[in-house]
Amino acid sequence: MPRAQIARNTTPLEKQEQASFFAWVNQMSMLIPEMECVAAALNGSGMSGGFAGNAGMIAALIRRGMRKGYPDIVVDVAARGYHGLRIELKRVAGGTEDDPDQDKWRTRLQRQGYCVEMARGWVAASYILTWYLRDVLTPAKFEVLRRSLPPP
Repeated sequence: MPRAQIARNTTPLEKQEQASFFAWVNQMSMLIPEMECVAAALNGSGMSGGFAGNAGMIAALIRRGMRKGYPDIVVDVAARGYHGLRIELKRVAGGTEDDPDQDKWRTRLQRQGYCVEMARGWVAASYILTWYLRDVLTPAKFEVLRRSLPPP
């Protein structure tokens, strides 16, 4: 009797989504200097095996300033009346919803004048960033950025 097929989630992992997002950001930064102000927080990035498998590394990162729940993407450009933009990146399908630590950071950062958004996948994050930067870019730069966007 044939074995039952186990359905696998083939949706890219969050770290893969983040790599795709930054490949796009890096490409665009050659044309749009404001894109050089986009960085990754790298909180827990690439850790597999959960807390138990990485306890020593996590403890060291916490001592060096890692904060649980801090958004994944940091945009240090003042625009749209905000001091900057923070994006919490999630997988397109599967993965987790915001946890209580992420909710606390969203509230803290919003109180301090930051725009905080959640994106399901790198394409959604690219649209959020493009929306956010629109008012600080020249019309020509914005058009270059808009045309670089992948289909939604």
